[in-house]
Amino acid sequence: MLIAFLFTVTFGTLEAKVINPDGGFEAAAVTVGDDTSGVEGWSFQQASAGLANFVIVDDTVYEGNLALKITINSLGSNAWDIQAVNEPLSVYPGVTYTVSVWARTETGTASANFTAGAPDYTEYGRLSVTNLDSVWRKYTFNFTVSAGQSQGRIPIHFSISGNEGKII
Repeated sequence: MLIAFLFTVTFGTLEAKVINPDGGFEAAAVTVGDDTSGVEGWSFQQASAGLANFVIVDDTVYEGNLALKITINSLGSNAWDIQAVNEPLSVYPGVTYTVSVWARTETGTASANFTAGAPDYTEYGRLSVTNLDSVWRKYTFNFTVSAGQSQGRIPIHFSISGNEGKII
């Protein structure tokens, strides 16, 4: 079964001040294959045996003109062995932030972990193994930045059992 996972990210304070660069991929260009090197504010990572193709598409989006589509070819040992990471983000200790992600699949179901943390991989917050279906849904969680931290990142993990062979 093939699945398409398409999303935009809004990351900001509870007052809804958006602080991430190009969460909706609008400054990117539609890509062919997995040429996503020019997508500002995002890195697309594969490790271990986790293999995926990341493309920017314009055919199925929640809002705006572009979205990210991921094809999972094989899973790694850890959920983060296939991930899209929105970084770097300037954050302030003690401030509570909200992460919102609109996501769906084309058919069937798939899973993702939506996380937030520091560059040293310390997590501030997460939605673990979130089930996605064919209806656009908004997934939201809050987190508070730890003392001494000024940078953040929003990794979204896809190397999860059941996702292999799917388009997420």
